[in-house]
Amino acid sequence: MSEKAIFNRLGLAMFVYLVLWVGLQLVLATLIPVVAPNALEQEWLYWLVVMGPMYFVALPVAVKLLKKLPTRKLYEHKLHKGHFVQIYLMTVALMLIGNIIGIIITTILTNVTGVDFAVSITESIFEYKLIWVLLITVIIAPIVEEFLFRKVLIDRLIVFGDGVAIVVSALMFGLTHGNLTQLFYTTLIGLMFGFVYVRTGKLKYSVGLHMLFNFLGGFVPAAFMKRMDIFEMQESLLYGDFSVVFERIGSLLGFVGYEMAIWGCGIAGFVLLIINRKKFLLYQGELPLSRGEVAKQFFTTPCMWLWIIATVALFVINVVGI
Repeated sequence: MSEKAIFNRLGLAMFVYLVLWVGLQLVLATLIPVVAPNALEQEWLYWLVVMGPMYFVALPVAVKLLKKLPTRKLYEHKLHKGHFVQIYLMTVALMLIGNIIGIIITTILTNVTGVDFAVSITESIFEYKLIWVLLITVIIAPIVEEFLFRKVLIDRLIVFGDGVAIVVSALMFGLTHGNLTQLFYTTLIGLMFGFVYVRTGKLKYSVGLHMLFNFLGGFVPAAFMKRMDIFEMQESLLYGDFSVVFERIGSLLGFVGYEMAIWGCGIAGFVLLIINRKKFLLYQGELPLSRGEVAKQFFTTPCMWLWIIATVALFVINVVGI
């Protein structure tokens, strides 16, 4: 099968994935309130509407389309605990770098256009019970996302070489989040997840890394913020009421300590990235592609264009707030 045919099938599968996921989500979110006006106030139903179309419809269809592509089995290697910890620290460093880039770019675009490009992930997580945050973001999402973007995609792109497989899967992973706030750091950590999967050949390591990352980077701060009721605290401070700070001083200090620990992990990870930069070896595949050839397939293949258009539409939907 030619590289054009492979990228065309890849674009088709990911286009269908986005259209089914977002399309069904919008249809359900529109129809359910008509039939039962207050139904979506039930969190289990809300999460079913948000994630159900992706997990139960879009994912199976996309995987079925991608199964028509030939796969290559990766060599399996064990990842030792010490290396796992180092990789986590480097992942935190990449997250912080990507987050800073995202903040700078969204701020510039917002100031230039007057349109708010920022998406508050923390605020959206804060609205829901922690059990749902734990179940969706820490357990289900890492399993599903690693299966699709690492196992399914990389197994079919590795024929072009490690670099192409890792970069393309990471880029699609980042873009599928559908907003500039998450785009840069999810793409960067996707590179690390992909490298771990390619080097170990075992999905459990990238899934475990993803779960740990989401737990410490998403669930833990959400738990602190709920305990502090951060938004009520901010409102009280605006009116000069400092008593709420003293009432929740324990949680506030805990949160500050957590933030310092994350930045400490990030600095340590940045140092490790520099020290280990020569160890990130990438091998050529059976059908090696240059950067120019990869870009050509991205922007000249019909179904890749469909995916690009659908991705842009997803970004617009999230900015507009449909």
